[in-house]
Amino acid sequence: MSFYRIYSYPLAESRKFKHIYFKRDRVILAKRNTAKILEKIEHETKLDNSLVRSRRIIRDLILCNQFDYFCTFTFSGEKIDRYDYQACKKRLTRLFNNYQQRYSCDFRYLVVPEQHKDGAWHFHGVLSGIRDGDFVVPDTIWKHPNKQSEELIQVPNTKGYVDWAYYSKKLGFFSCSRIRHYEACANYVTKYITKSLETIQKGQRVFMASANLKRPELVFDCDAVPCEFEPDYKDDFVQMAWAGESFTVGKFIPDWAGECCSELNDDDFYESDIEKVIFEPLVGEQLKIG
Repeated sequence: MSFYRIYSYPLAESRKFKHIYFKRDRVILAKRNTAKILEKIEHETKLDNSLVRSRRIIRDLILCNQFDYFCTFTFSGEKIDRYDYQACKKRLTRLFNNYQQRYSCDFRYLVVPEQHKDGAWHFHGVLSGIRDGDFVVPDTIWKHPNKQSEELIQVPNTKGYVDWAYYSKKLGFFSCSRIRHYEACANYVTKYITKSLETIQKGQRVFMASANLKRPELVFDCDAVPCEFEPDYKDDFVQMAWAGESFTVGKFIPDWAGECCSELNDDDFYESDIEKVIFEPLVGEQLKIG
């Protein structure tokens, strides 16, 4: 017996639904290694199954929950051992949870670790629910002296970039941008899930997220119905595709940058150039307007 499921992603900009058509009995399907299927679909065969699953969950959570900012959290060696992943993770989680409990019940986060070449850790991710007035415009900011450097230097804040003092006073250096292209942002965050994270202890989640975030909603679930879409992936057991509201099927796993990055013609552009397309650096004047 076949069955057909459709999941809704309310914040996706173009491909809002995931169509999954199972051709065989659920019991037979359950015995298959579904992680292997999804690994093949997502073109991530070089990643461990748990990392592939993490990428999928991250994208699902971002496309089902409204986040306002893309942020980077860098740790100061004077405040914490930047090379101790567990210590950084514990302190950052505690800081986020305390902020939610004390200052903003609407605060939400999803962050992913990244390790510098020298072994130090920092985190990237998305936030929402920052309390009015908590973003400030400092006289100086920390930045990399060039695109290849991992060093941070302090420079005058001539453009008025904002800082989240609640974080920076306790742990280190903070940078923040508004999200311009939401679906591309969801895919961009997943790119930080790489083989380098396999060094994290097995069984541990490689991202941190607020509790009770929404997941894709099952909007259609029916047995014994025909498959009426052209799949982007299929085998003897399953067919899958992404589709828009008009049922126009696009790529099942779109390129992380999507159409919004078509203006970038150079195949060898830097990550900072990519970020300029997807994100807009947050400055004090924007807060006054918003």
